[in-house]
Amino acid sequence: MHGLGDSSSRRSFILLKFILGALLSLVLGVFVFITADSLFWTVFGLWLIGIGFNYVPLAIYAIGFTRPGALQRELAGVDIPTELQRYAGLQTWVFLPFILVYLAIRQR
Repeated sequence: MHGLGDSSSRRSFILLKFILGALLSLVLGVFVFITADSLFWTVFGLWLIGIGFNYVPLAIYAIGFTRPGALQRELAGVDIPTELQRYAGLQTWVFLPFILVYLAIRQR
């Protein structure tokens, strides 16, 4: 949520992206699953639902970081450019259904 140039508009955009990612993936996934007429579309609908669920913990964390100073406390002592490079690759995990939900539950 920080990036190289920290700004409140960037944080708002990312928060919106996570919330919309969850809602739209879930709604579209349920629609595809319910209207599926083949195994492919059934699996695809379930995959979209899994991706939607992955966005839920991301949105929850992003909401938590909107509190004044929360993001700065989380990033204290972090090498931001290095972490940005690392997370550029890690963000692809969102496409593995339910993995971020599992990891969020495990972290708690």
